[in-house]
Amino acid sequence: MTRLMLKWPAHYTRLAEEVARKNAVVVPSVNHTGTWFVLGFLSEHPAFGGAVQIQDVLARSALSEGEVVHFHVGGVPTLWGAYDVLLGTGRMVIPLRDPMACLCTRQARHPFLDHSYIVNGFVHIAQNHAGATCMPVDVEAPYRKAVLERVLHALGVTDQGYVDFWASWWKPRNSIGFDTHEKVLYKEGAWDKLRARMNPEVDRLLEARPILVPFLREQGYKELSWWTL
Repeated sequence: MTRLMLKWPAHYTRLAEEVARKNAVVVPSVNHTGTWFVLGFLSEHPAFGGAVQIQDVLARSALSEGEVVHFHVGGVPTLWGAYDVLLGTGRMVIPLRDPMACLCTRQARHPFLDHSYIVNGFVHIAQNHAGATCMPVDVEAPYRKAVLERVLHALGVTDQGYVDFWASWWKPRNSIGFDTHEKVLYKEGAWDKLRARMNPEVDRLLEARPILVPFLREQGYKELSWWTL
């Protein structure tokens, strides 16, 4: 696997050309941003193929018609190279979620691991997303149809029935599915307790507000409590 990873950057330009030829879609994501929901929405539409991981595409040196190519960018530095090259295809959909909620999920699942890559991932995307279409998975119900329509439209697809179904069914996949201790602290605004559990990542996120807040506003987010701490 390590040997493959070292070879990957040489193939990114070719992959970008193949994405354009095969009408494929690229889905890079920071962990815990609703990746599997977005992949399901895209890959289950007849206009696209199934979802596949980028390492599998590169290992077989082939891309099938309409495939949805996914990779988690945050913890793999070499894949930021893929992100930057593939961003230029105009065929990129980026899952989004409140970054603080992502940190809470990461802490609940992996309390002893570093979470800084999540903040770094959001910062990189906020600074480099021109040409991509972002898909917030935590959007409020009245705006869901508009988000789904925008994503399909960016990929040259119109399908109101499909949009209506997914907007009504909207259920993130692979979710913890209940209020973890971290989520409760976040909802209650217990910042000192949240910092005690999740620093230095909480403060790193707050430091990144000048970059992240304008980006999140651009993507339709209303004021989040950590914006004005």
